[in-house]
Amino acid sequence: MNQEAAARRFSGLHQDNRALRLAVVASLLVNVVLVIGFVFRTQIVTIVPSNVMTKATYTANSADEGALSSWGLYLATLLGNVTPANADFTADSVGHLLAPGIYKDVMSGISDQVAKIKTGQLTLQFEPAAVKFDVTKSVVYVDGWLSTTDAHGTSQREERTYEIYFDVVNYQPRVVGLTSYLGKPHFGQ
Repeated sequence: MNQEAAARRFSGLHQDNRALRLAVVASLLVNVVLVIGFVFRTQIVTIVPSNVMTKATYTANSADEGALSSWGLYLATLLGNVTPANADFTADSVGHLLAPGIYKDVMSGISDQVAKIKTGQLTLQFEPAAVKFDVTKSVVYVDGWLSTTDAHGTSQREERTYEIYFDVVNYQPRVVGLTSYLGKPHFGQ
């Protein structure tokens, strides 16, 4: 009877050992899959911008509406609030955000504007009124009022829209298109 009990225990231990081996192999396979998934996953970066109270989420090649809208508002505010004293700083700051494909053309235009601002002793003040985002084109429309004051104190106020096209490269928003015009935004054009 002792041999029979020992044989049953041995057979049970053998079955338990086989089941535990299968569990170890399954655990190893799950760990390998998890490691591969972790290594090749796309990182998501969440940032709370200073001029927007919502979270902004960036991936390696895209950003959500909140992120691009905050960058558009920042850029429009930067371009719209210029004095002879800060014109060079503004041009340099905008240059860091431009994509290489448009850098030369945009900086040439900004350089011309800086020269006019310094020569005419002009002060620009932009008051944003609305920010709209077109998801299909990754374009931000910043609408507001631009006041231009010359050295004599003569002021001119006009409605102005900044239209800013974005692309995201390595988590960094880049301006790939930039225009400004009088009046309301031209959606869908």
